[in-house]
Amino acid sequence: MLASLAELDIDRRDQVPTRLTEDLVRRADVVIALKPGLDLPGQPRIRSELWALPDPAGWDVDGIRPLRNHLDDKVHELIDELVPDPTR
Repeated sequence: MLASLAELDIDRRDQVPTRLTEDLVRRADVVIALKPGLDLPGQPRIRSELWALPDPAGWDVDGIRPLRNHLDDKVHELIDELVPDPTR
């Protein structure tokens, strides 16, 4: 995955996952889970979506690229929904 992100000049080598806390959930507009079973601490009414994805462990860059592009499209669709363009 890191190599496919590097193609887009995104360096995630030093990033570590952030634990989902009640405070983070409370401040979120929407929480996206990439696998089933996400437990939202303290906020049962928060908007959440499941973007179920295959596990890319062991995939090469050519295999991961379509998954990366699919995620990029989904993120941009969500941004467009949450932050509408006032010029449209």
